[in-house]
Amino acid sequence: MKNSNVLSISVENAWKPLPVSEWNEENARHLLNRVGWTATPEMLKLAVSEGLGKTLNRLFSLGAMSKGIIKPPSVVRFENEEKELQASLRGATSPEERAKIRREIQNKERNGINDLAMQWIKDAAEIENSAFYKWVLFLSDVYVVGADKVRNPTFIHQHFQIIAKNAYITAPSLTKEISRSPAMIQYLDLNRSDKKAPNENFARELFELFVLGEGNYNENDIKESAKAFTGYRTKGGDFFINNQQRDMGIKSIFENTGRFSGDDVIDIAYKQPSAGRFLPQEMIKFYLTDTEIPIQYLDEIAKIWRSKNYSLRTLLGLFFGSNIFYSKEYKRNYIKSPIHFYCGLVQDMGIKVSPLQRLVTQPLRSMGQMPFYPPNVRGWVGGTNWINSSTIQARRQTVENLFATIDEKTLNADEQKQLSLAKENGTYEFVFNEKSLAELSKLSNKEASFVLCHRFINNPSREILYGIERFLGTPTLKGKKDSGTPTTRLKRAIVTILQSPEYQLC
Repeated sequence: MKNSNVLSISVENAWKPLPVSEWNEENARHLLNRVGWTATPEMLKLAVSEGLGKTLNRLFSLGAMSKGIIKPPSVVRFENEEKELQASLRGATSPEERAKIRREIQNKERNGINDLAMQWIKDAAEIENSAFYKWVLFLSDVYVVGADKVRNPTFIHQHFQIIAKNAYITAPSLTKEISRSPAMIQYLDLNRSDKKAPNENFARELFELFVLGEGNYNENDIKESAKAFTGYRTKGGDFFINNQQRDMGIKSIFENTGRFSGDDVIDIAYKQPSAGRFLPQEMIKFYLTDTEIPIQYLDEIAKIWRSKNYSLRTLLGLFFGSNIFYSKEYKRNYIKSPIHFYCGLVQDMGIKVSPLQRLVTQPLRSMGQMPFYPPNVRGWVGGTNWINSSTIQARRQTVENLFATIDEKTLNADEQKQLSLAKENGTYEFVFNEKSLAELSKLSNKEASFVLCHRFINNPSREILYGIERFLGTPTLKGKKDSGTPTTRLKRAIVTILQSPEYQLC
């Protein structure tokens, strides 16, 4: 995060609820753009009419949590076939046979994770799921695992399911569940940690990246805590503790001494002063700003959150309902992540995520954020790191793709099957439909520019308003078929708006 600035709001008032009188369209748009992916006119109208409290209750309803993370059929098939494939691998009698079986396993793993990523994006892009899925994305960016190391799609799904099913409980309870995640056990090498040689990776990340933050522990705390997590194992996707490999001796952690278990260590960690500041600070970086806020503001929310027993659901209401969240310093200046950008485009354009995997996962990779593949244990840093010449071009091309008609003749057999299946299920709109422009084409250039810019951009600048107005007034666009029609110019105007620097911000 960048250096801290002086805020326009006092520490005493920062985390108090936003007054009812200040709930208006501007603040509703800010909330929807930050807590989810975008703010369509329909979403905005509903939020303004409901009020802040009801809006937050709806966005973070128990319904989305109860559904969990959907498991694609390919992952189910992988689970059913994995034991047989592993048995075949053990029984292989030649290097060539073993290599062939390994390739088959690797292909099934890779396909399962890609299908899981597709399913996740499809579900996340549904308006009713947006806030919850973004919250799960945030928590997964704290409790990081990566499919580059954890190649098992069942484990990756299970990890996200653990987060989703426990997304509203207390932070200590969620952290304990995470310590039992097969994906986490593999990712941070707990499966190789025993009493003779405790592996310190999980204990270190527990303190630095999950609970306390850097500088709020010492090396002895890590070494002693690592002993408490020895013997953590998985079998067939189920967690268990191998007591033969478990260190049951005396441990000294943060000036506490006892025969501590892994759960005891987590409880001790959450008693440290910095525990109350850490997750709110991560939320600020993820949802609000990449500029540091003064520590006294973090101390204040830490005090309140600690008094609520670290309830995550309470933290959501406290954070998104606070005065500071709607402070002028944090409006229209946050760079959308690639997932935010893509899901926002889908919702803004009123379309569905394409069933063609390459049209979804390749753009996300090019923009720098493929689900389940964070760059390292710290997750995605975000902010200005999202933007460079390559990723900007990828964002522009992503917009173009969503306005291009799918040429079914160029699709391979699998893609034709995926498209047909989607259509059979009643889903057709995967790219922008020009029919939606019929009413806009009746407006003047100035009126159409105003409607379009305010539709897609929060408080658009004069420059883009005038630029789009001039563009719509251009009699022809050279080299473009039917370029003189109002519909064609409106369509290209929308492309220009969605590719603009202003649309990259929320």
